[in-house]
Amino acid sequence: MKNIFKYMMAIVAFAAVVSCSEEEILGSKDRDGYFLNKRSLSLVRGSTENLLLTIIPKTDASYVVWESEDTLVATVSQEGIVTAVGGGETVIHVKINQVVIDCTVEVTSPLTSVTLSQHDVELDKGETFRLSYEVGPDDINVPVEVLWSSSADSVLTVSQDGVVSALLGGHAAVVIKANDVTDVCNFFIHCYPTGIQIPEEDAEIMVGDTARFTYKILPADNTEELEVTWSVVDGDVASVDQNGVVVGKKPGETKVIVTAGDFTAEKKVTVKRARVTIIPTSAESVTDGLATLSFSSGVFYYSQTYGMYMDNGDSFTVSVPEGFKLTGINIGLTYVYGYFKVNTGRVVMMDLSKSLWAPTSDTNSVTFTATDLILADEWEITYE
Repeated sequence: MKNIFKYMMAIVAFAAVVSCSEEEILGSKDRDGYFLNKRSLSLVRGSTENLLLTIIPKTDASYVVWESEDTLVATVSQEGIVTAVGGGETVIHVKINQVVIDCTVEVTSPLTSVTLSQHDVELDKGETFRLSYEVGPDDINVPVEVLWSSSADSVLTVSQDGVVSALLGGHAAVVIKANDVTDVCNFFIHCYPTGIQIPEEDAEIMVGDTARFTYKILPADNTEELEVTWSVVDGDVASVDQNGVVVGKKPGETKVIVTAGDFTAEKKVTVKRARVTIIPTSAESVTDGLATLSFSSGVFYYSQTYGMYMDNGDSFTVSVPEGFKLTGINIGLTYVYGYFKVNTGRVVMMDLSKSLWAPTSDTNSVTFTATDLILADEWEITYE
């Protein structure tokens, strides 16, 4: 009896055969002495599982054979290693002489890829387009949930059956999500121009002053590139650069025109005579705007006002840059005892309140010389 017990407990390990005591055996007994640790498996495609065969008493290992009914679902090595190949169900057989033990294997094949029919699409505003898709692999055997979305709903929308509607000009992307896998299609929506406008009102500026015009190509979501140019009807009255900056050159009216492709827009520009008021506060040159006042006389303070003190023989000069001409000078006088001499033009009126000067010919500079004591606190200069 003792020898029989020793014989029953003798264990030989080979291939996928495991030796152990009956208390350690996993699985169920198929026939006397043959045990398989698992009779069913649930695997994910690409994974593996090791089946263990226990034989009591020992048997020649060369008689153990492992087979799979469907190798497209799962394969098994002669060491009992099961590899999940594709979605589905199969049976693994382990044969020991004339004894066969089965293990049912179910393989789950999840979705690993989703591919859209297009990845770059151009549409015109208002058009629609249907996207299709494919998922992989071919043997997917899990539920597939598909969701569509747009990166910019204001530019385009997409329905849950893949129909894209182009709403505005611009760029946007459609994203498809199948389970946890995504793909993207980029869209460019063309919107063609219908016109151009200048949003600013008509401009009224002085000679030498500037105004700035801008433009808008319509509609606001236009996507097409157009060459834009600026021009004026009367270049003697004003000029305009290609940034829409207008400069007044002489009094008058003209129109500024912006052109983009076949579209134009225009605004009226009125150029008025320039007026610059200069109030001296010291015996230094005083500049305001484009006019310059130069004098070498003293400075007086009267009734909380600084002004210029001119004695007999003192002079001052009013000038504007080349390209402009003086058109008039009003001189405010706090007190005058004498009168002015001028090197050009003429003094048309002079009293205790003001001196009016007008040119006899085009000039951009005039010099006044005092013949006696003159106190003056303000000059108003016009030019063009």
